[in-house]
Amino acid sequence: CNGLAQPGEMVLVLGRPSAGCSSFLKVTAGIIDQFAGGTTGEVTYDGIPQRAMMKHFKSDIIYNGELDVHFPYLTVQQTLDFAISCKIPAKRVDNISREDYIASKRELYAKIFGLVHTYQTKVGNDFVKGISGGERKRVSIAEALAANGSVYCWDNATRGLDASTALEYARAIRMMTHSLESVAFITIYQASESIYETFDKVTVLHSGRQIYFGRIG
Repeated sequence: CNGLAQPGEMVLVLGRPSAGCSSFLKVTAGIIDQFAGGTTGEVTYDGIPQRAMMKHFKSDIIYNGELDVHFPYLTVQQTLDFAISCKIPAKRVDNISREDYIASKRELYAKIFGLVHTYQTKVGNDFVKGISGGERKRVSIAEALAANGSVYCWDNATRGLDASTALEYARAIRMMTHSLESVAFITIYQASESIYETFDKVTVLHSGRQIYFGRIG
C-alpha cells in the first residue's frame, strides 16, 4: 500500500470485511506486534520514522478500534472527565481552572454526540447494564477526540450509529482535522454519499491489496 495524507486531511479506507482495512489502520498507527509474519515497508510521520515516533511521540497517534472497551462501572461523565483530564494543556485560554476546562470540553463532546442525558448512567458492557451500544460507540469517539492526537485511525467508527449521527460524526471529524491540522484515516463499510463527500482522499483495498488511492473526486 502507498499513500500520503497532508495535515488537515481525512482519508477514507474502503473495503469489504477481510479486505485488510483494520490491518492497514493498525500498521499506520504503529500497532504491529500482532502480525506474526512481521511487516515490511516504511511509515513516516512528517518525516519522523515510525520506530522513533512510537518511542517519543506515541500519544500523538490514536487508534480507535471497532470494539468498545471501557470501565463498565464508571458513568459516562466520569469516563469523559478522566479522558479529558489526561491531556489538559499546561497553558489554557484565559487561564481557566482545570475543573472549568474539563467541564467545557465535556459539554462540547457531549452535545456533539448527544450524550448529555447519559451523564449519570454507567457505560456498561455485555455483562453490566448501561447505556446503549450506539451511545457506547459515541463515548469511545469522544474519548479518542479528548486525547488531542495528531494522527487518528478510526476502525469502523460509525458501527452502531444511525445515519444522521454517523454524518454528524464525519462532520465533527472534518471540523477537527481542519482546525487542528491533524490527519484522520477512517474505515467505514457502508458510507453514504454525504459522508463520502466530507473526505479529501480515499483508498480502496481488496483481498489485502490496494487497488486505488487518490482524491475523492
